[in-house]
Amino acid sequence: MSIWWVVVMLLGLLVAIGVLYMVLQSRLKKTDLP
Repeated sequence: MSIWWVVVMLLGLLVAIGVLYMVLQSRLKKTDLP
């Protein structure tokens, strides 16, 4: 098992959490549009 896989998985989780957070925030605030 290589460390790169762990790093990629952690980055993927961080990106997924960030996307979900942005989606939830955009749904809560419909006034702010990108």
